[in-house]
Amino acid sequence: MNRFFISISILFMGYVIYGFYLSQFQFNLIGKDIAGQNVFYNYKLHQNIYTQMSIGSGTYSSIAEEHRRTQSKFVLFTDLNPATILDQDRYLTNTGQLFGAKILTDTAAYTVYSPTDKNSANYYDLAYLKNNSKDYLIIDHLNTSFEGISHADGVDALNLKTMAYKVGANKKISTIWSLIFYPFNPRLSLLRLYRDPVDELKLFDQKSLTQKVNLHLSSEVTARAVPVTNWLLKFPSYENVFNMASQRVLVTSELTTNMSIDKYPLFDALKRGSFYISIDTLGDSTGFETYIVTDKKNEYIFMGDEHTLRPNMRLVFRLPREPNTHHEVILYKNGQRIDHRNTSFGDFPITSSGVYRLQVRLETVLPFPDADNKWLTWIFTNNFYIR
Repeated sequence: MNRFFISISILFMGYVIYGFYLSQFQFNLIGKDIAGQNVFYNYKLHQNIYTQMSIGSGTYSSIAEEHRRTQSKFVLFTDLNPATILDQDRYLTNTGQLFGAKILTDTAAYTVYSPTDKNSANYYDLAYLKNNSKDYLIIDHLNTSFEGISHADGVDALNLKTMAYKVGANKKISTIWSLIFYPFNPRLSLLRLYRDPVDELKLFDQKSLTQKVNLHLSSEVTARAVPVTNWLLKFPSYENVFNMASQRVLVTSELTTNMSIDKYPLFDALKRGSFYISIDTLGDSTGFETYIVTDKKNEYIFMGDEHTLRPNMRLVFRLPREPNTHHEVILYKNGQRIDHRNTSFGDFPITSSGVYRLQVRLETVLPFPDADNKWLTWIFTNNFYIR
């Protein structure tokens, strides 16, 4: 019996010591700011967030407070299959709350958001949404066996829950490790469950060749409460998922903090594709910019735009900060890698028609047992369509 308790004590002490070691680990991949004049205002947004109204565990106000602590600006609530009139978009504790819905039927799975129509009954009718498409943002969910929605504005190629399930199925021991040591360093534990969505990006690129479509991030956060004795454990918390990744909406005019005004440029940017996806655990991407310039003075072509090919077009990029590690900015054309830069700012010549996008990748070094170097994507841009 004494040997048993001694063994348990040694294991517990080892767990605590190693946990303390993990708690000291910090990501230090991004360094000093890069000077430059910004074209855009950058707003951090999370979507596909569930509350206790459906499959989540938080209230609108509690989630808004966790969201505010992550220095995020907007949250898009999309409770599953609502049967009531949705709330009106609003600001609460300086957080913009947008209200849409996640619709799951026998034949489709998609997210809907409208700044004007909060009658959720309309969201179930795909024919109605197609006929009135200018008033709705529709995001098709790729993590299903359903046939795609032809008139969807975007696809959720980066779905955090789907990624975690895939890692859990293929790397069970690594997943258990993340769960055990989650209390010591939540950011590190959640990042270990992240992989670049290679298959989903391939589908996105294929779809982009035949129609204009946007690349979305679905946080799919529920913070589903797990009962432990007389209290509830919320795992993973809303705040920790918010800290992991976000969509960065880019607009050319500063928002007013009046939701009756701000919801329209936000909707336009999301529907147009004027946003990129950031894995924030690797570093704050606020200030990242990319656009295409031409010979015409002060002419900018933004993400999501369609434009005819012109001589001397250049796709410009500028990172917000100087990386402290090896990095690469990769140019994709029609889903194929065609060029790259290892600089913090620069440009790529655009000499032929095609669908272009960028990925910014960083070399990361994680603590034991992941002591080897890994390349992970920090930033995924949306497409530029040059015809």
